[in-house]
Amino acid sequence: MSIKIEDFHENFVQLYLRDAEARGLLISEAFFDKICNNLAEDGELNDNFLFGPFFKIGIEISGYSYDEEKETLILINQEIYQNEEKIETLTKQNLEAKFRRTETYFKKSLVGFSNYLEQTSDSYKVAYEIETLLKQNKVTKVKIYLLTDGLLTNTIKDIPNKNIEGFDFEYRIIDINYLFNIEMVNYQDESFNVDVDLPCLEASTIDSEYESYLAVFPGQEIARIYDDFGSRLLEQNVRTFLQFRGKVNKGLRTTISKAPEKFFAYNNGITTTASRVEFNNKGNISKIYDFQIVNGGQTTSSIYSAWKKDKLDLSKVFVQMKLSVVANISQHSEFVSNVARYANTQNKVNNSDFFSNSPFHKEMKNHSKLIAAPVLNGGQKKTYWFYERVRGEYLNEQAYLTASKKSSFQQRHPKTQLIDKTLLGKGEMAWKQKPYIVSKGAQYCFLNFADTITNQLEKDSMSITENYFKEAIAKIIIFRHLEKRISKAPWYNGGYRAQIVAYTLAYLSKDVEEKRKFFNFNEIWKAQGVYDDFDNLLMKIAKKLYPVLLAGASGNANIGSWSKKEDCWRKLKKVEIDLVYPEELLKNKDTVKQEKRKQKVEKKLMSGIEAQIFVVEYTKWNEILEYLLKYQGDFKVTEKQMSILKRVSKGEFPSAAQSKLLYEVYNMSVEEGIVDKEEDLILKGKTN
Repeated sequence: MSIKIEDFHENFVQLYLRDAEARGLLISEAFFDKICNNLAEDGELNDNFLFGPFFKIGIEISGYSYDEEKETLILINQEIYQNEEKIETLTKQNLEAKFRRTETYFKKSLVGFSNYLEQTSDSYKVAYEIETLLKQNKVTKVKIYLLTDGLLTNTIKDIPNKNIEGFDFEYRIIDINYLFNIEMVNYQDESFNVDVDLPCLEASTIDSEYESYLAVFPGQEIARIYDDFGSRLLEQNVRTFLQFRGKVNKGLRTTISKAPEKFFAYNNGITTTASRVEFNNKGNISKIYDFQIVNGGQTTSSIYSAWKKDKLDLSKVFVQMKLSVVANISQHSEFVSNVARYANTQNKVNNSDFFSNSPFHKEMKNHSKLIAAPVLNGGQKKTYWFYERVRGEYLNEQAYLTASKKSSFQQRHPKTQLIDKTLLGKGEMAWKQKPYIVSKGAQYCFLNFADTITNQLEKDSMSITENYFKEAIAKIIIFRHLEKRISKAPWYNGGYRAQIVAYTLAYLSKDVEEKRKFFNFNEIWKAQGVYDDFDNLLMKIAKKLYPVLLAGASGNANIGSWSKKEDCWRKLKKVEIDLVYPEELLKNKDTVKQEKRKQKVEKKLMSGIEAQIFVVEYTKWNEILEYLLKYQGDFKVTEKQMSILKRVSKGEFPSAAQSKLLYEVYNMSVEEGIVDKEEDLILKGKTN
């Protein structure tokens, strides 16, 4: 990995500063939101975190989270440096002061601190939630997280636990090095070899694509391997979701403690995959390549926890293992994912849990590469929205570039056009009139979005068209605009902005639907922003809904909780608001049907015989070849595509697979301005 921590740090600071500017957030809120979302995505933090800063002499907090399963309250504080040029050092003195002030906040929460705060403020929301948990005796442990874009000093090796007011306290620092490591793990080589000595039985199979073995794994060996490799052992598509949803199985721990010799009988075992295995002279498996646990992550972590934390003896613990070996590298990822899908029974895993392998990502990525954003304000350079399928991908693509090419990449893909997947999910779910889902948090909302898209693709595999991509970006643009405008509105008093943004967008969707019209998102796409008439309409909705949201439901003082209920949406959507739309913002049913039909026809060209027919009938391949040979270094065309293009230009008949690659070249040529799609002309000279 050639990405340096200094590069990561500079990019990270720029991203949260960009978010603060683009979305109208406080810098501290953008920082909090970005880190907590990253931690939640990696299963390090629950999704129910809440920002509500309070800073006075001797007392500080930025927000909190709560782990219901472990009854653990997490108090979150921050130390933000905002220095893009260099990584600041978080000193021991700074650290101790931050922890001490957060401890003071907790002590005050025990005696009704929320009574002294304004009830509509974010600070009150956090204080109220914490005090409610304490009054209901739902807190058995407290953790203090300190988030920072600095680097923890090397002099601190360990932070001792404390007992404060009868509560056990633990301390954790999430510094730039920690953030760098969890993000870069997405790009580490997933292949690794595990040394074992396992007697096994080969299972007979008539399928030549894979081999299967049955073995018995000693508990001590599982703990050792997990200690060495950690979550890298867990199949990559479900590790986050198992962490996010899974409950600690107390029964496993009890069995290990009380009846370890019965563990084999009581437990279902683990399902694993590999790309290759080696055997020793005893016929035992001696090495497993690309080892992945696709079912049994809970079993594995429970055994490890019993050994590492509880110091339990594992000598009598044994686990049955089914190992499937698929040697074909091109099929390995899909095979592993399918085994995980069908084998996983101990945790409920929905299709959306395998969303990282969804065709949705491929479609969005392809569209993001081919569809240039409209050039505005006399600009000459084309820019593109960057779809980041895996967090850190934007930075990773720049890792091997020279300084000049890196600058060119950033001009082509400005940070303001980095597609935030959680914001994408919020925009989509709000427009589907589910603002109560959006109000439950970014990760929860994204899981529901994943379910929705998965179901949509199962019904219509052609649904992620160019129009879908543009509309999704338009919803992100509107969502960001609302966040920024509401923050500055004179009627807004500083609380529940995230909720009112979601409810405003949902109300707009509802109103357009009731008018039996369709919203013309293409107007937002073309403007890459929200113009005045539409802004006035949005703010009219937000201003009307805001006091109704704050009024809550009778007997429900917690507005945050109320906003997560469907009853809240039922109440707010009944609010009467007379809305007059600019004519260009609405479309009728026939226009939408015609657009969808055209989009699907164009999309079908990317598959099979349709692409072949297009390539054979298209007459400008020679001209495109001539142009690309002259300016090839300026465009993303692979050697394979150039080779096929040369052969087709000579009259060779392409295969279906070759035709799909050439159709990609055609699309790129259109987007880059080499080809005029309407007049089918080759344009002379460089266009960007």
